[in-house]
Amino acid sequence: MESDYENRLKALEDQVKIISENAPEDKLSIMIYSGDYDKLLFSFIIATGAAAMYDKVFLFFSMWAISALRKSNVIKNELNQESISTLFDVTLPKGCDDLLGYHSTINQMHINLMKESMKNKNMLSLCDLMKKAQEMGIEIAICQMCMDMMDFKQEDLIDYPNLKIAGIAKFLQEASTSKVTLFI
Repeated sequence: MESDYENRLKALEDQVKIISENAPEDKLSIMIYSGDYDKLLFSFIIATGAAAMYDKVFLFFSMWAISALRKSNVIKNELNQESISTLFDVTLPKGCDDLLGYHSTINQMHINLMKESMKNKNMLSLCDLMKKAQEMGIEIAICQMCMDMMDFKQEDLIDYPNLKIAGIAKFLQEASTSKVTLFI
């Protein structure tokens, strides 16, 4: 017959097993919604910094943030003036260097000052941080629904080996097992 001590020990071992199985992974997940230059810049600063701390960093791009991942030279073959997708294509920035035009004049001035200051201090630009993220193996998923809504195609996006199109369920899956989850 087992003693009370053995029963309590077994119960504690079972609890530790359950806690271990449900513990968050060594991972950071970030939902990036904003297309603002400064928010995208700091998203990549956080992501590249976190790559040194966590086993995995996962970025999910949605809505206006997707513009930073567009190729800068993409031009749609047919411009249909009545098409909503054409308006998205023409009015939204294309790539990390084109985000400046997306802001008000005063914000453009501040962003230009920030870019110049960063350059003078040998700091990485947004485009450089995106390349660094790629080198570090940071995974990026782009919201399928937003891609469809804006009529963007996979071929409109930058070459990034760890980039895929996914639904919101992918973000929720990653976030549910992450030590840290951010929304920017």
